[in-house]
This record gives sequence, C-alpha cells and structure tokens, in this order.
Amino acid sequence: MWDNFGSQTGITKLEFNNYYKENTNAFGIKIKEVKSLFNHSIKLDNLKMLIPGFIPPQTYSYIDKSLINFSSLRELISE
Repeated sequence: MWDNFGSQTGITKLEFNNYYKENTNAFGIKIKEVKSLFNHSIKLDNLKMLIPGFIPPQTYSYIDKSLINFSSLRELISE
C-alpha cells in the first residue's frame, strides 16, 4: 500500500510502518474530493444539541438524516 499511495497519505513511512507493524494487510479509502469546512465550522456543543446522542467519531460516522434539523444546521454554518 505504501508503494502505491504513500505520497498521498499525509503521514511518513515510519508512521505508516508503526501503525501497520503487526498486520499483514492494510486497507485504505481513496478520497476523490475534499471540501474544506474551515469557514463553516460548527461548535461541538451545537452539534450535540442538533443531533441527540452525537459523539465525535474517531474516523467517520454515518448520521441518520431524520435526526438532523437542516434549517438549524444551515443557520450554524452561516454564522
């Protein structure tokens, strides 16, 4: 995996090797397009109010759309 994608991982080869040192297989997800949310950040307390039981994911998380109040979310993003 390092030979094919190492330059795109955002980590050093040493970090990669340390992370996978006890594994014989490595898996990754290639991301085609990254969108910056820097200018549209939302405070964690606000997310917890909008999405009951929200806990920040360690990697990624699927959110049930029925739990999101989109008009409130738009207001937070536009602040």
